[in-house]
Amino acid sequence: MRVDYAKLDIKTLFQLVNEKDPQALAELLVRFEPLIKSKSKYNGHVDEDIAQDIRETLFRALKKKILENA
Repeated sequence: MRVDYAKLDIKTLFQLVNEKDPQALAELLVRFEPLIKSKSKYNGHVDEDIAQDIRETLFRALKKKILENA
């Protein structure tokens, strides 16, 4: 059976991330993208360097959380 990650709620995705599911991690990053873009605006435009820094910080935080629960 194939899981449709787009239909899962955030809590379930975090649980799957804790179980080392890479697709769940990818889905979380996709879901946070609008927030990342909104927080990385500079002079009214998305600054991709800032956006990438936020993505990397989010990814490291999620990875740390996974490792803590391993």
